[in-house]
Formats: sequence, C-alpha cells, structure tokens
Amino acid sequence: MIDTLPDIVLLENFAFCVSCPDDSLGCRMQEWQSLVQVCKRWQETIYASPRYLDLFLYLSGGDPIAENLDHWPELPLIISSSVPDKGCEGYNKHYDSLTQRDRTHRIKLFT
Repeated sequence: MIDTLPDIVLLENFAFCVSCPDDSLGCRMQEWQSLVQVCKRWQETIYASPRYLDLFLYLSGGDPIAENLDHWPELPLIISSSVPDKGCEGYNKHYDSLTQRDRTHRIKLFT
C-alpha cells in the first residue's frame, strides 16, 4: 500500500518526521538516519532532497568522526565538542572534522 504513494507524499511525511524543533540536533539526525535504512526507495527520496529536509551530520565529542564522514553522504556538518589539549588523542579527531571546511555549517567548541 505504501509503495503506491508518490515520492512527494513520502517527502512531506519525511519532512514532518525530521522537523521537530524541540529535539536536540543528535535526535534530528537519528530520525533521518533511521528513515534511510528502511528501504532503497526511502533512502533515494531522502538523499535527493537534503536541503528541503535540512539534513546534516551532527558530530559531538564522543563520535568517531572519520567513520561518520565515510559512512554517510556529503552533508553539511554541525560539530559540537570540547577542545582537547594539543597532542592528546582527541586532537587528531578534531582535525578530521575541521579539514571539511567546505561542508562545515556550524562549530561549537567549549572547554
């Protein structure tokens, strides 16, 4: 039954699912990521409209950045993390994300 719906109807439903302004950025990202895993058609419909759905990758302090960048399409990045000491393990992780400056939409660094 759902296979008979036009893509535009699916897209409107997806927009409703990911447009929860009260949710955290991480929750919003998890919403669209769970939708693209349902089936190939949903994935193609969602990836065809990243601006309309306001898709982004939210990378926080504990996320493996390089793995996330390789696993998902090239979407805008929102980075939120503490600033590590130079030479510490987390320093290189930040470098991976900050080298993506053409994709970086927002950065929030805190101490």
